[in-house]
Parts: sequence; structure tokens; C-alpha cells
Amino acid sequence: CELLPLTPVLDADGLPVVTTVGDLTARHIGRRVRVGDFTFATLGRILAARTFVTLRGFDTDGQWKFLEPLPLDIPCEVLP
Repeated sequence: CELLPLTPVLDADGLPVVTTVGDLTARHIGRRVRVGDFTFATLGRILAARTFVTLRGFDTDGQWKFLEPLPLDIPCEVLP
């Protein structure tokens, strides 16, 4: 009974709920994403390795930016 069937938790848009950068999927590309104090106006790429994630996209000033490498457990949220 300790291991229940694994079912994804979805938000109102039907996307997986995001609490860390490790939760981001390709379906979040094009969305606004906040990682710590940094906000992507448009998430462009998610490059994942075993224990790290690199995020690239446009910041709120329209500049192409990247954050790398980020451990999978860094807090993150997808903004409306």
C-alpha cells in the first residue's frame, strides 16, 4: 500500500503541476516561468541531463537568456 499507482497531477490547463525545474516538460515551452528571482517571459528550451537542467528563453526585457546548470530540485513555477 506504500506505493500507489503513479498518476500525474495536472493544473487547470491540463499541464503537469510544476514546483521545481525538474518538473518542467516540453509542454511548458512558450510559457512564462519563474525560477527563483528570475522570470522568463517565454521559455524557449529545456535541456536535461541526469541531475541538471539548462533553461533558455526570453527574459522580461526581450533578451535571450539562459540559466545553467540548475539542480533538478530548484524551486520553479509556471506563471499565467
